[in-house]
Amino acid sequence: MSSIFGGTDTPPSESIQVGSTTIVGGVNTRVLFDDAGLVGEDSAFTWNKTTNTLTVDNIIGSATSGSGGIVNDATFTLTKSVGEAGTYSAVSATASYTGLLSEANQILVGVNSSSFNESEVNILEVIGVTSEVGTLGIGDVTDVTCYDTSFFNSEAGSIVTNLYGLRMGSESRSPWSSVGTVTNSYGIFMDTGIDLGGTLKYAIFSSAASQSYLEGNLGIGISVPTAKLHVVQSASSSGAPKALLLAGGAHTNLTASTEAVDVNYNLARTVQFATGAKTNQRAFVVQAPTYSAVGATAITAMATFAVTGAPVAGTNVSASDTMAIWVQSGRSRFDGTIGIGSTSTVGPTLSVTQAGQTGAVQPALLLACGAHGSLTASTEYLDVNFNLSHSAQFSAGAITTQRAFLIQSPTYTATGASVFTNVATFAVNKAPTPGSNVTITNAFCSQFGGDTTQVSAAGFTYGAINIPAHTVTLTGTTQVTSAGVAGLIVNPITITDGSAITVDTAASIYVSGPPVQAGSVTLTNAYSLWVDAGSARFDGRILGAQGADVASANNLSLGTDGNAFEITGTTQINLISNVGWTNGSIVTLLFTSTPTVKNNQATSGTNIVILLNGAADFVASAGDALELMLCEIGGTQAWREIAPPTLL
Repeated sequence: MSSIFGGTDTPPSESIQVGSTTIVGGVNTRVLFDDAGLVGEDSAFTWNKTTNTLTVDNIIGSATSGSGGIVNDATFTLTKSVGEAGTYSAVSATASYTGLLSEANQILVGVNSSSFNESEVNILEVIGVTSEVGTLGIGDVTDVTCYDTSFFNSEAGSIVTNLYGLRMGSESRSPWSSVGTVTNSYGIFMDTGIDLGGTLKYAIFSSAASQSYLEGNLGIGISVPTAKLHVVQSASSSGAPKALLLAGGAHTNLTASTEAVDVNYNLARTVQFATGAKTNQRAFVVQAPTYSAVGATAITAMATFAVTGAPVAGTNVSASDTMAIWVQSGRSRFDGTIGIGSTSTVGPTLSVTQAGQTGAVQPALLLACGAHGSLTASTEYLDVNFNLSHSAQFSAGAITTQRAFLIQSPTYTATGASVFTNVATFAVNKAPTPGSNVTITNAFCSQFGGDTTQVSAAGFTYGAINIPAHTVTLTGTTQVTSAGVAGLIVNPITITDGSAITVDTAASIYVSGPPVQAGSVTLTNAYSLWVDAGSARFDGRILGAQGADVASANNLSLGTDGNAFEITGTTQINLISNVGWTNGSIVTLLFTSTPTVKNNQATSGTNIVILLNGAADFVASAGDALELMLCEIGGTQAWREIAPPTLL
């Protein structure tokens, strides 16, 4: 190997040629420049002592570093014609350096050479281009920059602060500046000419496990990114392109009792805005695509966002709960329709279709309310509120049935003969239970009815509960001997206590009274209970009621509070009103004095004739009882005596 810079040792016989100048080569060859900076007046090998610039051109042979050289120079520029053969480098005056060194700036440069800090002296930077660079001594190096270069740090006491594979634009080392206009600036630029090779073509390839850091915005498929990561997928005309693909690793032996999150969008920070109202502020947005085809194409199901399923418990793992999506807190809002277990989102806003199951089946819908505390005093709290108080407008046309809430009955089957004692399509297990410090005045399992406004019509009916006409079809031939079939079945309530409590009145069915007229409404007939047709059967005792006392009058009007009335006074009774009574009604008049009840006086309006046995007037005595029935014979309505007067 020969050196173009070196000491005064005897040179070997080998030599190199620089331009037209032949320099006797060898180890430790000294080259002297004249005041013009020339060696043998050859412009291909010059030294400018004013700018401290060394120019070497047209090297034939090789030139590598030795020891010694030019001392106390600030910078060097070493040039070589493109395409020229040969290698070259330079050294400083200190024997412990190899490569081209600026002693003032302490920068060691190697080009097609080895550049090492072999001394105990600390220097700022070592730069290598197609070289071997680093430290061989214990001296530190602040920055090492490698271009197709091997790096060594051979001494444990040597510290390299920064190691660069490629460096540019440094304010202290290689600043970029421009007084004029720079249209486009590229730190690294690779054009399509590098697209060579077969299956694998990389513009940038790193097989290292080291981290990568980018301070500015990163654009993939876009030259002007507006976000830290801005991806714009190029349009494809075939295949199944993906804009982004993340494949999780099959990890093993992860840290015990520590959650391993595959993807973490950590948006937990504070974002401050200038003052001003916003309609929407969303932290994460997925915008819907539009799918089209060149011809008629059916896509069974499409989704902007899909999760294939909940996590699967693998070997040696037991999971108490698995979820495909978990919203850990806060409200969730769905403006479109929701299908749970349904492949169709057309129709109801919420559609739940349970998949068929075997074994211990979970309910299709389960609502478990929380054990609340310190709720607002004197304020109703609703566990579930189906708020159907809306306006639904239809196009003109008759509707036979319109239901706001519908529960359709299930069909229960079994693989063998089975008896289900009680089944119900809808069941409420009990009324609310009073807890600590609570007294409930009225407790109901279900409550129906509330203020409503309806439009009158000839065929209008209203009921808080309606059991419509329907058909029950019985199969088989076994005679039904139980209570049988009924539109409404009320079983007895067992009332017990934990101490001696007296309940004055209890009933399986209680009707507090008939409908009450208000405003300008006239109720012609008001009944607490109306059996419109068919027989009414009472297997138990029927308990009637005696109404309030009624004073005798020519036109006697009986109350609606019973069927037996005590008649006071002695005024003659000619007629009895039929208001509130229907044919077949039976009343008993109980006399405390001696009025006369006239027979066959002419009916006047709603005051109806009285027809007595023997067509004779009845002169009452105190303690007498007279039983009458309102009925019609031959179209004539009358209060007819149905039993002889009785002296009580």
